[in-house]
Amino acid sequence: MGKSTRQKNSVLLPLLFFRVLNAVLTKTFFQADEFWQSLEPAHFKAFGYGKLTWEWDYGLRSYAFPFLFECVYYISRLLSKAVEIIVRLHVDIFANFVVRVTPNSDFAWDMVDEMLKFPEESSNFVEYYTTLYFPKILMGILAAIGEFYFIKFVRKIYMATTDKTKDEKADSLKLTLQIASVLTLSNFFNCFLITRTYINSFEMILTSISLYYWDWTGGEMIRTSEFSKSLAISMLACLQRPTNAFIWISLGGFMILNLISSGKYAQIFYLFKKLMVVFLVVFAINAAIDFYFYKEMVFPVFRFIKFNFTSS
Repeated sequence: MGKSTRQKNSVLLPLLFFRVLNAVLTKTFFQADEFWQSLEPAHFKAFGYGKLTWEWDYGLRSYAFPFLFECVYYISRLLSKAVEIIVRLHVDIFANFVVRVTPNSDFAWDMVDEMLKFPEESSNFVEYYTTLYFPKILMGILAAIGEFYFIKFVRKIYMATTDKTKDEKADSLKLTLQIASVLTLSNFFNCFLITRTYINSFEMILTSISLYYWDWTGGEMIRTSEFSKSLAISMLACLQRPTNAFIWISLGGFMILNLISSGKYAQIFYLFKKLMVVFLVVFAINAAIDFYFYKEMVFPVFRFIKFNFTSS
């Protein structure tokens, strides 16, 4: 068990290195949404200025995804302020040295005058580059986590469906993980899209994680905490991108049909009860984040459906 866990987790570090590098080296953009629907709202909240597109005026977008970038923007601000304080402290130390040791040196005072600019310049330098690269690094980390769970998902399905013996499975497991890693890392569109600050990338990452935790036994594991995680993450994905629901309606429909055909009606009742509890928790958290941004109770998922399907 320990060896298997180490074998799986050994994939995560190379994924993190590769995807962060992928994110940092990407200099192009895919669509305007990459910035205007994620970074710009986060920048607006963190720094107090920025351009919001019409979707935000209509309340069609959930703020949960941009909220992640607002958090790293606040880290950027704190880091730049810390750098400013540290640099200013050293400038003050040098100025006191001049006062005590070389008070009559014009050259020394010219140096002090020049160094007085350093704190603000250093702070601006750090804030500029961290504002630019911290979201990229965050997406690189999230992308790596998503791919890590994709590889674990492949392993889970392989172990559950192969006809090989236990020993044969153990022997071929490493090769299976290697193949899954190569497939995702060599996918050019992954390299192009997955590290971008794009809601579709976030949706794909959440879906990969949720698929891993999903109950692939047809309803035998719906009472487990893993299935609760799958429900919570998939519901979060649907609240960000309502069209993601088509995936889970299909999988959930097959599960319910399987339980009905097996006559497990108590399981069906429990499933719906768990669905309601998990949905209310996830919905409340997401609503709180949206209230934080919009300053009023806004439910973007309902406005999205109304705007795209029931209005002209």
